[in-house]
Amino acid sequence: YDELREKRGYIYGINFNENHYNGVDLLVGSFGCECRQTEKVLKFIKLEWEKLKEFGITQQELSQAKRSFKRSNILTLTS
Repeated sequence: YDELREKRGYIYGINFNENHYNGVDLLVGSFGCECRQTEKVLKFIKLEWEKLKEFGITQQELSQAKRSFKRSNILTLTS
């Protein structure tokens, strides 16, 4: 988001949803951009997925993901 929207101005917004089925975890993402920016955005995302596959994530990224998970899932359990 920071790189694609804030730094490069390629997208309007980006989001993802996670789905969990028997034996399958699915991450679905979407973004909004001008048609002429689509190829650039897809190339960037594919490169980021390759980096993730090759190098993994940092401890900071893991901590942020855990915090985000707690906020989006655990807090909804309160009245």
